[in-house]
Amino acid sequence: MARRNASALAAAALLLLAADAAGAGGVSEVSVVVKGGALVLAGDDGPSSVIVRATALADTFTVEGIAGTNVNGGAGGAFPGVTRGFKIDLGGGDNELLLTAGEQPLLVVPGAFSYRSASGDDLVVLDHANFPGKVALNLGAGADTVFGYVCAFAGGLRVTTGDGDDLVVFDNSESASKFAVNLGLGDDDVMVLDGVFAARTSLLLGPGGDAARFHAVQFDQLSVNGSSGSDAIVRTDDFLAAVVKLTGIDGLAIVPDPNQVTAAISDEPGLVRAIELIEDEGTGPG
Repeated sequence: MARRNASALAAAALLLLAADAAGAGGVSEVSVVVKGGALVLAGDDGPSSVIVRATALADTFTVEGIAGTNVNGGAGGAFPGVTRGFKIDLGGGDNELLLTAGEQPLLVVPGAFSYRSASGDDLVVLDHANFPGKVALNLGAGADTVFGYVCAFAGGLRVTTGDGDDLVVFDNSESASKFAVNLGLGDDDVMVLDGVFAARTSLLLGPGGDAARFHAVQFDQLSVNGSSGSDAIVRTDDFLAAVVKLTGIDGLAIVPDPNQVTAAISDEPGLVRAIELIEDEGTGPG
């Protein structure tokens, strides 16, 4: 089972604090343009930290570089005329992206959203965001973290990571189309908390000691493939799914206190020590 002492909530908070404390320092460069209606971000091979915020105008977004990241040679600015989604490639290094509504109720991406990075320990935070189009997150090798909070995915979502101990969390989010997570080699952790997923949800955990954790979530169709390694499902009694298929899962833990699962984001090793996996014939390969 994955034992990761990372906090997605804390990471998002630290990224926001860094925005207040750090200006452009020239460590890395990110170019930003609006091309064919798409907001296009391209990073170099250095560690890049970028915040994209909504504004009061539906077609205008601000892009800010923090922690030594230059945006077009400076601190960043507003980019109008965005009508055909986001295309973000931050390149190599330990990259950080925060996509947030900021002072607005929601950030609405006007079209498809794609994120790509090469090897490195990456952090992608999606905060109060609505995605009408397809969403594809492709993170390379490294200990990557993806955190979505209050997000709606109308066009489907695919998260793909390379080798490394990865953490993927979606909290208070929903999806009306296919929702897929494909993780590489490593001790990975997937948490889906408080949401409704009305189409097929597929979790491919990859080789390694992995865990999938569910709390107060409803699935239409759920498929979890643990691949090789010691894998487990942690769930609460209010987890619902119309169709469930579990493959390569070694254990099932039912946690009586729902708060334990939520606390797993900030104190996951404590949760791992607190639960006892039990044998369940229904969770073997099928």
